Amino acid sequence: MTTTIRLAAVAMALALAGSANAFDTDGFRSGMSVADFKAVALQGGAYKLTPVPWDSSKDGGNYITDTGFVLSYCKDRLFAMNKKITGGVDGFASEVKDMISQYGPPQVSASSNYEKQGLFSDVDLSWSVDTGETKRISLKSYSGQMDVLVSYNAWPAICK
Repeated sequence: MTTTIRLAAVAMALALAGSANAFDTDGFRSGMSVADFKAVALQGGAYKLTPVPWDSSKDGGNYITDTGFVLSYCKDRLFAMNKKITGGVDGFASEVKDMISQYGPPQVSASSNYEKQGLFSDVDLSWSVDTGETKRISLKSYSGQMDVLVSYNAWPAICK
């Protein structure tokens, strides 16, 4: 009986620990401190982290790494991560397939606008998941240059 209670307590603790972070990918966890995510980025091969403070707040900002990540923080905590995916349309299709198998059908939006430098087109697929996080994959084209971005965002859970 005591062993059963202990196992149940351990299982509950593990379930709660897993739900404490909205995202945990590529070594980055939502809620980790700025110092911790800088260390992870440098251990992951980044040579440079460029700070980009927010104009509207002294309480947050972004760091851009030379390895393709944009890390966003508020209140000294990581709340969002964006990364470029290689492979163009093939990379986009593969990532979409994986995300649909994990999270089901996405919300889809698309736009195409002319701007000063040329045509900007965007296809966005997003999923709101139980952890309070939004997962998004975007295919962006700006004057013929194509990028595939994956983002994880836990703004409400961490910053509000």
